[in-house]
Amino acid sequence: MSEKSKASPSPPPLSRQMALALVCNSNVNRSLEGHRILKEKGFGRVWSYGVGSKVRLPGIRGPNVYMFGTPFEAMQRDLENKNYNWYKDRGILDMLDRDAKVKKAPRRWQDEKKRNFDLILAYDIRAYNILIEEFESSRGQLGCHPVHIIGSDHTTLITFVLSKSSFS
Repeated sequence: MSEKSKASPSPPPLSRQMALALVCNSNVNRSLEGHRILKEKGFGRVWSYGVGSKVRLPGIRGPNVYMFGTPFEAMQRDLENKNYNWYKDRGILDMLDRDAKVKKAPRRWQDEKKRNFDLILAYDIRAYNILIEEFESSRGQLGCHPVHIIGSDHTTLITFVLSKSSFS
């Protein structure tokens, strides 16, 4: 048996070992799509969150509002009962179905106790500003290590590039 065949498997690249947080407003669209993509690409330490006060989804006469922690399947049933065709035609039911395959319910960043991430991607400037405020106002209280926070309207592109990376 050769030395190569005896060797233990190589560890995953460093990029796959990083603890990543993906953050948008409601944790139902952009951050959760990034979560899905990175999970499929082998990133085992990925979490996604929203920073809003409630989860908001488009509606016929204004937004549909849910509490964080409401299961995606419950939101989907609610919208199907309100007007199946309208929500189906706009892709909202499909989005919630996709989300339910990644995790049970949207989570709120401010309710999260574990804050030891290596990289946080904010999918819009509002989410970025809330993250920065939160870190500044709780300095020393969160017990977290240094973290990189990237906030950009191009965060979706950054997620794509990260998912394609093979750096170690």
